[in-house]
Amino acid sequence: MREERPIRVIDCDVHFKPVAAEAITEHLPEPWRSRRNLHRALTKAPVYNPYTGAMRLDAKPAEGPTGSDPALAGRQLFVEAGVDLAINIPVGEHFCPLLDPDLNAAYSAAVNNVPAAVREVEKWAGDPRFVQVLVPHHAGAPYGSPQFDPLWEAACRAGLPVALHSNVGAETYHTPVGVMQRYPEYNGIGHPMFVAHHLVSLLSSGAFERFPALRFVFVEAGFSIYAPLVSRLDRNWEKLGGEVPHLRARPSSHLRDHVRFSSQPVDEPEAFADLARIWAWGDAEHLLLFSSDYPHWDFDDPSRA
Repeated sequence: MREERPIRVIDCDVHFKPVAAEAITEHLPEPWRSRRNLHRALTKAPVYNPYTGAMRLDAKPAEGPTGSDPALAGRQLFVEAGVDLAINIPVGEHFCPLLDPDLNAAYSAAVNNVPAAVREVEKWAGDPRFVQVLVPHHAGAPYGSPQFDPLWEAACRAGLPVALHSNVGAETYHTPVGVMQRYPEYNGIGHPMFVAHHLVSLLSSGAFERFPALRFVFVEAGFSIYAPLVSRLDRNWEKLGGEVPHLRARPSSHLRDHVRFSSQPVDEPEAFADLARIWAWGDAEHLLLFSSDYPHWDFDDPSRA
């Protein structure tokens, strides 16, 4: 019998990988299993990374990509960093270290086929290994749009939160002013920009009023920019409420019951008091979840976060 211990630190964003793409493709039906260049598509998706890679150098095992050795990752995460429970993003049933009881997984849903995504949520509902439904940043439309309602309804029925994390769809970030050209641009504003769009859409469309049990977690996009954004939404709701007559309450009133943000990447102003003020404005006490983002280069140790 496994010894019970208190859980003090829950890490809501870690990344483990299969050793090779074959660990994924062997479970795919035809014609996808034999599709030309599929292995390259799974391992070489275009993404903005620094020239030395986006991972911690000390997290790369002797063989395989960073995050593919459960023993090394487990030592760095659970022993050295002191994490008690971690959520692995993104994974599927066959190619993640789910035998480790300290790891829980996010099930990645294909939002370009909402009926199929709903079937997958229903298939795994009740499986304790999966603790949330994972959706990508690129979805073809903002998540407050009605075509996604069946997926949110399925997540509510399953009692699962929905997490948005940059993963599949299109890693080359297209913005209103064109395509980003450098990694600092992508890392600095790419994730927050997409989260802001989806957050505004969910709030202004009334998604949380349509689905009172819907819970959304925005992962790996930071936290500090959202207080002024939501404050502006509230002001617009007060002055321009006729544009959104379906909203019965100010947008910010939905955050505590429906929205959470992961902490990583944490803003680091020279004066900590500046960060404390913006977090207090943003209600961090009720909205912020710890994440280390292991094994990425800007990993946050929980003892210092």
